[in-house]
Amino acid sequence: MSGFGQCWHTAYGPAPAWTAACGGLAPAPVAQYVAPVPAPAPVVMAAAAPLPVTESVAFDTNVLFDSDKSALRPAGRDKLDAFVNNIRGLECSG
Repeated sequence: MSGFGQCWHTAYGPAPAWTAACGGLAPAPVAQYVAPVPAPAPVVMAAAAPLPVTESVAFDTNVLFDSDKSALRPAGRDKLDAFVNNIRGLECSG
């Protein structure tokens, strides 16, 4: 050991006499084998459901029917047919 408390030796002379202060008496640590951790299973997420779309529909009864009549007017029939074509294939959420 040097005067400053450091362990050292030269390449000349006999092999160094290790002391406990220089770490020679304790065996050198040996790295232990650590098994690899398996990768976690992939997380499968379902696609989010689309947000519902709402729309208000209002019909003017003066366009659909004549006053005091129960028969549809031709313009009213066209409006109702257009409405039915717009809602075809939609799913009800109820």
